[in-house]
Amino acid sequence: MKIFISADIEGVATTTLWPETEKGSEDYRLHAQQMTMEVIAACEAASEAGASEIVVRDAHEDGNNLDIWKLPENVTLIRGWSGHPYSMVYGIDPSFDAAIFIGYHSAASSEGNPLSHTESLNPLSVKLNGALASEFLLYSYAAALNQDLRAALPNLPQTYELEICYKKTSDAEKFSYFPGVQKRDDNTVVFSSRDYFEVLRVISFLC
Repeated sequence: MKIFISADIEGVATTTLWPETEKGSEDYRLHAQQMTMEVIAACEAASEAGASEIVVRDAHEDGNNLDIWKLPENVTLIRGWSGHPYSMVYGIDPSFDAAIFIGYHSAASSEGNPLSHTESLNPLSVKLNGALASEFLLYSYAAALNQDLRAALPNLPQTYELEICYKKTSDAEKFSYFPGVQKRDDNTVVFSSRDYFEVLRVISFLC
């Protein structure tokens, strides 16, 4: 069994303030350790369940947060950013049997997490087919391009409408010129496609 793990930091058990997630802050190191421990726990559980191969994607900030010396021997770690639209799940492919998400958090403009955001702090909200979209939603849909994972998300849409509302009107104006993107109002742009990869491609440029 082959398992893919994507790890962020804002949703781990200890983080409640932005400095706790930012390199250079005196608080960061302890929370990066917590992120590492949660990933290790997931790796150990996956191994106990029969996983023979585990790939971990460090998906926070510069992609270099996990303590590589503490990860189990059967783990392959993906660090840094490739620029690929799969972003936080870059490296996943149809050979994986399951995906696990660690440290993910609430969507931009939603309650329940003081660090709620989607991709960056620029959007006030990101919606997919009218519902607030978290990074977990965006990348669990990406993981479900593997047919074996569709059972976990049986109601994948046939078409997608991406709506991004920006804090700055100038961002909405600028990004409305991206191919296929239209301006809905002074702060909001929309993009529609039947191809989810195209949605991820637009997100990689507009968020």
